[in-house]
Amino acid sequence: MNTKRLIDKVYDSFPRSDSLSKKKLALVIEKVFESISEEIIKEHTVQIYWFGSFVVSYRKSRIGINPQTLESITIPDVKTIRFKPATKTKQNLNKKI
Repeated sequence: MNTKRLIDKVYDSFPRSDSLSKKKLALVIEKVFESISEEIIKEHTVQIYWFGSFVVSYRKSRIGINPQTLESITIPDVKTIRFKPATKTKQNLNKKI
C-alpha cells in the first residue's frame, strides 16, 4: 500500500456528510507519520496499543566481505527501527481468509 491508497481507503471509510476533504485527511496522515518519525529519531519507543510498537534497535559493527573484491571490510554500528506487532495484529495476520 502506498500513501495515495492509504488516504483513499481511510477517506472511503467516512460518511460523505462529514466535512473531511482528502486534502485535510492527507495532512492529518502526514502529521501522524511525522510525529512517529520525530519520536523514533529521539530514540523513543512509539507504541500504538492495537497495532504495535516501533522500537529503535542497535547493530554492532562487524566484519563483512566486499563481494566484488572479496576484501574484508568493517561494517559500522547502525541504528535501525524494529516493528513489534501487537498480539491482536499477529492474531489477525494468522486468521484464515
